[in-house]
Amino acid sequence: MAQEHAGPAGKKLVVRVPGKASVAYNGALSNDAETRRAAALVADAYTLFLLGPFYFDRPGITLAINGETIVDKAVCDEVLAVLRPGFGEAAEDRVILFIDRASKQLRRVRMTLNGLESTRGAEVDVTFRDFRTIGGIVWPTDFDERTRVPFDLHAHHWRMLGLELNRGFRAADLTPGGLKGRASAPTPPLPAP
Repeated sequence: MAQEHAGPAGKKLVVRVPGKASVAYNGALSNDAETRRAAALVADAYTLFLLGPFYFDRPGITLAINGETIVDKAVCDEVLAVLRPGFGEAAEDRVILFIDRASKQLRRVRMTLNGLESTRGAEVDVTFRDFRTIGGIVWPTDFDERTRVPFDLHAHHWRMLGLELNRGFRAADLTPGGLKGRASAPTPPLPAP
């Protein structure tokens, strides 16, 4: 998994493989352990946001029914997922999945963030909206994040602008020094609805 961010200070590239994250700023690899731990946590969380229920199809997950609630006027069944290991370098995290009873779509996740000392005990939720079918899979294209613990605060909102499936790049194309080969091409925008 790779994330590339561009801003006023240049480019940041995060490459996440099982058990390891690397971070490079403008092509220079960071040796800061806390930066790598934070990048691993964020990369894992964003993988969950993108993959939704597919994220939980892996070893180390225990699921249990947790009740019901309303999300965006839809009745949702809650499923508690205990993740061992958790996000980033956490030994364990917990996620509540809010599954729309009528559509069976994942509407929200609420999760702990135990992978860093600075986030231990924090809880956030992300609500998914504006679902679109792309490549035969239903994807959310609108994401709204709130911090719930230690305080209730809107964190941020983002939209999916592009999604490309089966691009054909290899793991070797995701390097801390930059994306190579087929991984380097910009993702085309989403087709019109």
